[in-house]
Amino acid sequence: MGFTLLDLHKIELGCYDYNKQSQAVARKLGFTLEANARDRKDVQGRRCGDMRFGLLRSEWEEQKQK
Repeated sequence: MGFTLLDLHKIELGCYDYNKQSQAVARKLGFTLEANARDRKDVQGRRCGDMRFGLLRSEWEEQKQK
């Protein structure tokens, strides 16, 4: 939807490093880990890594052809 309806160039998502399920979904969808900001605080005040994933339109188009 983001690439087709909204004509986006890139989609980004973020999750904390303890959220293994979100990391797995991001990787399964073809997102690439672009950053891991260390020693951040989540909304409960716990220290953790703040992971950022990205997927470019060109990568998404390449995946569609496989």
